[in-house]
Amino acid sequence: MYSSKFFVSILLLLQFSIKWNNANTDNRTDDKAYDVDTDAKDMPLVKLIPLNSTFITDYRSLERRRGKQNATEDDDFEFLITGGYRPQTNLLVRYAVSLRSKREFMFFGDDHFCGGAIISLKLILTAAHCIVKLKTGSTKKRAHDIRVVAGTERRLVRTDNTQILAVEKVIPHSKYTSSKVANDIGILKLKDEIKLNEGFVAIIPMADTPPKPGTKCTIVGWGSIIESGPAPDAVLNADVTIRDEADCTDVVPPLPKGTICANNQNDYEIDSCQGDSGGPMFCNNKLVGLVSYGSGCGRPGQMGVYSDVYYHRDWILGNSASSIRRSSSTIAIDTLMLLHLTLIKLAINVVV
Repeated sequence: MYSSKFFVSILLLLQFSIKWNNANTDNRTDDKAYDVDTDAKDMPLVKLIPLNSTFITDYRSLERRRGKQNATEDDDFEFLITGGYRPQTNLLVRYAVSLRSKREFMFFGDDHFCGGAIISLKLILTAAHCIVKLKTGSTKKRAHDIRVVAGTERRLVRTDNTQILAVEKVIPHSKYTSSKVANDIGILKLKDEIKLNEGFVAIIPMADTPPKPGTKCTIVGWGSIIESGPAPDAVLNADVTIRDEADCTDVVPPLPKGTICANNQNDYEIDSCQGDSGGPMFCNNKLVGLVSYGSGCGRPGQMGVYSDVYYHRDWILGNSASSIRRSSSTIAIDTLMLLHLTLIKLAINVVV
């Protein structure tokens, strides 16, 4: 009897906390940045929407997307991550990080608010709107209020490969504007170097050529599975294609300079969403874009907007050149050492 009362009390408390949380959450108004209010809880763990509601039913497309017969409601809910999917071996998540608040709300991972990409041993590239305060739109958040979590696909699970890193410096683009979401790019400088771990943590090279329309890319993140919906535990991938600027301005006007427009022409539901902001868009194994904004999530005829990494390369290098050079040289030395060890092993085997 007492255990039943305790269980009911916990459920009521959780429901109250989630409702309070949602009152402070950006609900993705049209053409606004995904997660501009990082002082609040941007990613509620559970959105109290019935599974049989019209809202979720409208997004049902698992059977069509995967060719699966007799798909269940649970399967739909689990795998429909704004049109995304989970590869059996995710080679891209090692380049991505989860940005979190300085303290958890109730448990590990419930304070995730944005994503980011590892561009050197001490630098994370993300969206500017993830690291500025909503009220001013320009004042940067304090470094000690942000944690960077790398090395795991699971948002809610701490593993042996999970790295939790403190931030030393927050560097949003000096010309970032929240009203037009222009120059939506920023850098987090870490206090300590990330420990590279093959298969779990790695540095992604940045784009060295302008993005080309028609290029197929993959976005990676822990964003909401549907617009204003719950967040997944395991990271999800979604495939999109870069569109021509003319196509973009017809859908998301006005398109700021230094941005990329992308969607999936075969399935409009495939899109980035709340919680994906600042997360990477990879094209041909290079970091080409960062999730910035759009109109809703997975809406018909809409597209996502991404900050163009190549366009901002001079700003990125100007604010992080020494760290990037150091990381590159360190990686080169590590590669040479591994090659040297391999040659030694081969020589020993030949002798034996």
